[in-house]
Amino acid sequence: MMEDLDAIPYQSPEWCEAICADGRFRDISRHYEFEDGCRIVVPLVTVITLGPARFTAASYPDGCGMGGAICCGNTTARHLRHVLKDLMASNVFSIKIRPNPMQGRRWAEAASGLALTTRARRAHVIDLKEGFDHVYNKLFTRDTRSGIRKAERKGVVVRNSSNGDLIPVLHGLLARSVERWAAQQREPLWLARFRFRRRDPIEKLYRIQEAFGSDCKVWAAWVDGTPVAASLVLTGRHVNDSRGALDRAALGTSCANDLLQKLTIEEACQSGCRFYHLGESGNSASLAHFKERFGATAYHYDEILIEQFPLFRIEQSLKGGVKKVIGFKD
Repeated sequence: MMEDLDAIPYQSPEWCEAICADGRFRDISRHYEFEDGCRIVVPLVTVITLGPARFTAASYPDGCGMGGAICCGNTTARHLRHVLKDLMASNVFSIKIRPNPMQGRRWAEAASGLALTTRARRAHVIDLKEGFDHVYNKLFTRDTRSGIRKAERKGVVVRNSSNGDLIPVLHGLLARSVERWAAQQREPLWLARFRFRRRDPIEKLYRIQEAFGSDCKVWAAWVDGTPVAASLVLTGRHVNDSRGALDRAALGTSCANDLLQKLTIEEACQSGCRFYHLGESGNSASLAHFKERFGATAYHYDEILIEQFPLFRIEQSLKGGVKKVIGFKD
């Protein structure tokens, strides 16, 4: 049985099953075997299908985490280059590969010289190798530890559940976060809500919970009986902090989110997880700063686009035009 020591929960069959369950995506994952015994699985879903033609595919689509490749121990850039060439020869007009950030360098080497379009990405990961005491005392900043103690003094309540009862709390906080970001970015509220309903309907969160069972936990924090922060955490050999949201107004100066984050990291260490993936940070300085306060390291890597037709450039041009019209502020 193939085992990838770097594989993250997003690359599991359970994740692919959960995101395909509503029928919007269809699993067309590929399996490769090489003469030297190397085996690779590329999680891949069709985004738009019309008859025998597949217009776009992704590993994975926006809002669905990272895919890339699940690799055996002797995988090299040469093997991944073969995978890219095979995908280039497929009948799919546009394929997007967003790899595990920690394998970004190997993918970049594989793509070198193939004249493929790339898009710079940045994600943050915490190394848990030395255990929680090391993470807390050496990687957390002094201000972070101070905030955690403050939250404890204020009586912030944090609990977690893997039976789905906290999903409405998470979804409600996600909705409020969308409204806050819409105001900051000058995006029409109706458009922000429409995109949120497509990306994260509450049914999708329930499907993820059902697919992962006890390996999926929703964590939530309350201040004076009001939910102020929540996150969806997927656990395997490594951890994906899949969704996070907060209500800034209700959060106030409680530092509840610091305590919530501390407890999720502590449990990951106790469970023997090796890395804690905090997800995409993009160009946001504030988001990167928050993650780095907990000892996360930035990983710069490329998303790879394989296109027979420049769908990505057309999409970006259209999005840019819409943003200009509505006064969108990144």
